[in-house]
Amino acid sequence: MTTLAGLKLTLERTGQTTRVRFPTGAANIIDSYQVGLNANGSQRAAVHIIDQLLIPPAMASVAEALNVQSADANTFVAVLNISSTYSNLMSSSNFNGTILVPTDGAFTKFILANGLTLITLFSKPDFVKPTLDLHIIPNKRLSLTTLTDGTQITTNSGPNTLTARKDANGTVSFVSTNNTATGLYEYFAGEWGNGTTLIFIDTVLIPGPVKLSGAASFIGPSPLAMLCCSILATVALHHMLSRGQ
Repeated sequence: MTTLAGLKLTLERTGQTTRVRFPTGAANIIDSYQVGLNANGSQRAAVHIIDQLLIPPAMASVAEALNVQSADANTFVAVLNISSTYSNLMSSSNFNGTILVPTDGAFTKFILANGLTLITLFSKPDFVKPTLDLHIIPNKRLSLTTLTDGTQITTNSGPNTLTARKDANGTVSFVSTNNTATGLYEYFAGEWGNGTTLIFIDTVLIPGPVKLSGAASFIGPSPLAMLCCSILATVALHHMLSRGQ
Protein backbone atom coordinates (compact mmCIF):
# COMPACT_ATOMS: atom_id res chain seq x y z
CA MET A 1 0.00 0.00 0.00
CA THR A 2 1.07 3.58 -0.59
CA THR A 3 -0.02 6.56 1.50
CA LEU A 4 -0.75 10.03 0.13
CA ALA A 5 2.76 11.00 1.23
CA GLY A 6 4.22 8.15 -0.82
CA LEU A 7 5.09 6.03 2.23
CA LYS A 8 5.13 2.32 1.39
CA LEU A 9 3.16 0.18 3.85
CA THR A 10 2.95 -3.61 4.14
CA LEU A 11 0.39 -5.64 6.08
CA GLU A 12 1.69 -8.60 8.09
CA ARG A 13 -0.47 -11.12 9.92
CA THR A 14 0.73 -13.34 12.77
CA GLY A 15 -2.02 -15.39 14.38
CA GLN A 16 -4.79 -12.94 15.27
CA THR A 17 -2.54 -9.88 15.08
CA THR A 18 -2.23 -7.70 11.97
CA ARG A 19 0.66 -5.26 11.77
CA VAL A 20 1.38 -2.37 9.45
CA ARG A 21 5.06 -2.43 8.48
CA PHE A 22 6.60 0.86 7.35
CA PRO A 23 10.18 2.10 6.76
CA THR A 24 10.81 3.15 10.36
CA GLY A 25 9.03 0.38 12.26
CA ALA A 26 5.65 -1.29 12.64
CA ALA A 27 2.27 -0.64 14.26
CA ASN A 28 -0.40 -3.10 15.39
CA ILE A 29 -3.96 -2.74 14.13
CA ILE A 30 -6.09 -2.84 17.27
CA ASP A 31 -9.51 -2.25 15.70
CA SER A 32 -11.10 -1.76 12.27
CA TYR A 33 -14.33 -0.25 10.96
CA GLN A 34 -16.04 -0.34 7.57
CA VAL A 35 -17.44 3.07 6.63
CA GLY A 36 -19.54 4.47 3.80
CA LEU A 37 -21.35 2.73 0.99
CA ASN A 38 -20.81 2.71 -2.76
CA ALA A 39 -23.74 2.92 -5.18
CA ASN A 40 -23.84 -0.89 -5.40
CA GLY A 41 -24.07 -1.25 -1.63
CA SER A 42 -20.47 -2.35 -1.06
CA GLN A 43 -18.32 -0.80 1.65
CA ARG A 44 -16.47 2.28 0.44
CA ALA A 45 -13.61 2.52 2.92
CA ALA A 46 -12.06 1.06 6.04
CA VAL A 47 -10.71 2.81 9.13
CA HIS A 48 -7.98 1.00 11.06
CA ILE A 49 -7.03 2.02 14.59
CA ILE A 50 -3.30 1.50 15.21
CA ASP A 51 -1.26 1.62 18.40
CA GLN A 52 1.40 4.11 17.32
CA LEU A 53 1.99 7.04 15.00
CA LEU A 54 3.48 6.29 11.58
CA ILE A 55 6.41 8.64 11.09
CA PRO A 56 8.10 8.96 7.67
CA PRO A 57 11.83 8.28 7.70
CA ALA A 58 14.08 11.32 7.95
CA MET A 59 15.68 12.19 4.61
CA ALA A 60 18.98 14.07 4.60
CA SER A 61 19.17 14.60 0.83
CA VAL A 62 17.17 14.55 -2.37
CA ALA A 63 18.86 11.27 -3.28
CA GLU A 64 17.58 9.57 -0.12
CA ALA A 65 14.03 10.75 -0.72
CA LEU A 66 14.08 9.67 -4.37
CA ASN A 67 15.55 6.32 -3.38
CA VAL A 68 12.50 5.65 -1.19
CA GLN A 69 10.37 6.20 -4.29
CA SER A 70 12.77 4.46 -6.70
CA ALA A 71 9.92 2.51 -8.30
CA ASP A 72 8.54 5.82 -9.61
CA ALA A 73 11.67 7.93 -10.06
CA ASN A 74 14.26 5.91 -12.02
CA THR A 75 14.05 7.96 -15.21
CA PHE A 76 13.99 11.31 -13.44
CA VAL A 77 17.07 10.34 -11.42
CA ALA A 78 18.86 9.35 -14.64
CA VAL A 79 17.99 12.69 -16.25
CA LEU A 80 19.29 14.56 -13.21
CA ASN A 81 22.52 12.57 -13.27
CA ILE A 82 23.31 13.38 -16.91
CA SER A 83 22.62 17.09 -16.40
CA SER A 84 25.74 19.18 -15.80
CA THR A 85 23.54 21.74 -14.04
CA TYR A 86 21.63 19.46 -11.68
CA SER A 87 23.77 16.36 -11.14
CA ASN A 88 24.93 17.72 -7.75
CA LEU A 89 21.34 18.26 -6.64
CA MET A 90 21.01 14.55 -5.88
CA SER A 91 23.59 14.65 -3.09
CA SER A 92 22.79 18.13 -1.82
CA SER A 93 21.48 18.50 1.71
CA ASN A 94 21.22 22.28 1.35
CA PHE A 95 18.61 22.64 -1.39
CA ASN A 96 15.50 24.35 -0.07
CA GLY A 97 12.44 24.28 -2.28
CA THR A 98 10.23 21.96 -4.30
CA ILE A 99 11.02 19.47 -7.04
CA LEU A 100 8.27 18.26 -9.37
CA VAL A 101 9.15 14.64 -10.19
CA PRO A 102 7.57 13.08 -13.29
CA THR A 103 7.05 9.37 -12.66
CA ASP A 104 8.58 6.68 -14.85
CA GLY A 105 5.14 6.26 -16.38
CA ALA A 106 5.09 9.97 -17.24
CA PHE A 107 8.39 9.65 -19.11
CA THR A 108 7.18 6.54 -20.93
CA LYS A 109 4.03 8.39 -22.00
CA PHE A 110 6.14 11.33 -23.15
CA ILE A 111 8.60 9.38 -25.30
CA LEU A 112 5.79 7.39 -26.92
CA ALA A 113 3.80 10.53 -27.72
CA ASN A 114 6.83 12.25 -29.30
CA GLY A 115 8.27 9.31 -31.22
CA LEU A 116 11.42 9.28 -29.11
CA THR A 117 13.52 6.66 -27.38
CA LEU A 118 15.32 6.93 -24.06
CA ILE A 119 18.59 7.37 -25.96
CA THR A 120 17.34 10.28 -28.07
CA LEU A 121 15.65 11.83 -25.05
CA PHE A 122 18.82 11.79 -22.95
CA SER A 123 20.91 13.01 -25.88
CA LYS A 124 19.06 16.32 -26.28
CA PRO A 125 20.83 19.00 -24.22
CA ASP A 126 18.36 21.54 -25.59
CA PHE A 127 15.62 19.50 -23.91
CA VAL A 128 17.16 18.29 -20.65
CA LYS A 129 18.15 21.56 -18.97
CA PRO A 130 15.10 23.71 -19.91
CA THR A 131 12.79 20.87 -18.91
CA LEU A 132 14.51 20.29 -15.58
CA ASP A 133 14.47 24.06 -14.96
CA LEU A 134 10.68 23.96 -15.15
CA HIS A 135 10.53 21.21 -12.52
CA ILE A 136 12.77 22.93 -9.95
CA ILE A 137 11.10 25.47 -7.64
CA PRO A 138 13.76 27.16 -5.47
CA ASN A 139 13.30 28.60 -1.99
CA LYS A 140 9.66 27.62 -1.65
CA ARG A 141 8.29 24.39 -0.22
CA LEU A 142 4.92 23.77 -1.81
CA SER A 143 2.36 21.22 -0.71
CA LEU A 144 -0.55 19.65 -2.56
CA THR A 145 -2.61 20.22 0.57
CA THR A 146 -2.06 23.95 0.95
CA LEU A 147 -1.71 25.09 -2.69
CA THR A 148 -4.62 27.24 -3.82
CA ASP A 149 -6.18 27.56 -7.25
CA GLY A 150 -4.48 30.15 -9.45
CA THR A 151 -1.18 30.28 -7.55
CA GLN A 152 1.62 31.54 -9.79
CA ILE A 153 4.83 29.56 -9.32
CA THR A 154 8.37 30.74 -9.99
CA THR A 155 10.67 27.97 -11.22
CA ASN A 156 14.25 27.98 -12.44
CA SER A 157 12.73 28.77 -15.85
CA GLY A 158 11.68 32.16 -14.52
CA PRO A 159 8.89 33.98 -12.65
CA ASN A 160 5.33 32.71 -13.00
CA THR A 161 6.28 29.89 -15.37
CA LEU A 162 3.76 27.53 -13.79
CA THR A 163 0.22 28.01 -12.54
CA ALA A 164 -1.35 25.75 -9.91
CA ARG A 165 -4.95 24.71 -10.44
CA LYS A 166 -7.04 23.04 -7.75
CA ASP A 167 -10.44 21.54 -8.47
CA ALA A 168 -13.40 20.98 -6.17
CA ASN A 169 -12.06 17.55 -5.20
CA GLY A 170 -8.73 19.01 -4.08
CA THR A 171 -6.76 17.64 -7.04
CA VAL A 172 -3.83 19.91 -7.90
CA SER A 173 -2.54 20.40 -11.44
CA PHE A 174 0.50 22.32 -12.65
CA VAL A 175 0.01 24.22 -15.91
CA SER A 176 2.94 25.24 -18.12
CA THR A 177 2.94 26.99 -21.48
CA ASN A 178 2.55 23.70 -23.33
CA ASN A 179 0.86 21.16 -21.07
CA THR A 180 -0.54 20.21 -17.67
CA ALA A 181 0.56 17.70 -15.03
CA THR A 182 -1.48 16.36 -12.13
CA GLY A 183 0.04 16.05 -8.66
CA LEU A 184 -0.10 12.46 -7.43
CA TYR A 185 1.55 12.53 -4.00
CA GLU A 186 4.35 14.29 -2.17
CA TYR A 187 7.34 13.42 -0.04
CA PHE A 188 9.50 15.54 2.24
CA ALA A 189 13.28 15.54 2.62
CA GLY A 190 15.04 17.40 5.41
CA GLU A 191 13.58 19.07 8.45
CA TRP A 192 10.06 20.43 8.44
CA GLY A 193 10.16 24.02 7.22
CA ASN A 194 13.67 23.65 5.82
CA GLY A 195 14.42 21.17 3.08
CA THR A 196 12.83 19.79 -0.06
CA THR A 197 9.33 18.77 -1.05
CA LEU A 198 9.13 16.17 -3.81
CA ILE A 199 5.80 16.29 -5.64
CA PHE A 200 5.33 13.37 -8.00
CA ILE A 201 3.42 14.25 -11.18
CA ASP A 202 1.87 12.22 -13.99
CA THR A 203 3.24 14.22 -16.95
CA VAL A 204 6.59 15.68 -18.02
CA LEU A 205 6.07 19.45 -18.08
CA ILE A 206 7.38 21.11 -21.24
CA PRO A 207 8.59 24.73 -21.40
CA GLY A 208 7.59 26.84 -24.39
CA PRO A 209 10.93 27.19 -26.25
CA VAL A 210 11.72 23.46 -26.40
CA LYS A 211 11.01 21.75 -29.73
CA LEU A 212 11.16 18.01 -30.23
CA SER A 213 11.38 16.28 -33.57
CA GLY A 214 12.07 12.68 -32.66
CA ALA A 215 14.95 10.91 -34.31
CA ALA A 216 15.39 13.63 -36.94
CA SER A 217 17.38 15.78 -34.53
CA PHE A 218 19.35 12.92 -33.01
CA ILE A 219 22.62 13.84 -31.32
CA GLY A 220 25.11 11.08 -30.56
CA PRO A 221 24.61 9.88 -26.97
CA SER A 222 27.28 10.18 -24.32
CA PRO A 223 28.54 7.01 -22.61
CA LEU A 224 26.65 8.00 -19.46
CA ALA A 225 23.44 8.42 -21.42
CA MET A 226 23.95 4.99 -22.97
CA LEU A 227 24.51 3.48 -19.51
CA CYS A 228 21.39 5.15 -18.12
CA CYS A 229 19.35 3.92 -21.05
CA SER A 230 20.52 0.35 -20.68
CA ILE A 231 19.59 0.40 -16.99
CA LEU A 232 16.19 1.93 -17.68
CA ALA A 233 15.23 -0.11 -20.73
CA THR A 234 13.56 -2.77 -18.62
CA VAL A 235 11.63 -0.13 -16.65
CA ALA A 236 10.36 1.52 -19.82
CA LEU A 237 9.38 -1.82 -21.37
CA HIS A 238 7.44 -2.73 -18.25
CA HIS A 239 5.43 0.50 -18.42
CA MET A 240 4.79 0.09 -22.14
CA LEU A 241 3.51 -3.45 -21.66
CA SER A 242 1.36 -2.41 -18.72
CA ARG A 243 -0.24 0.21 -20.98
CA GLY A 244 -0.96 -2.42 -23.59
CA GLN A 245 1.46 -0.94 -26.12
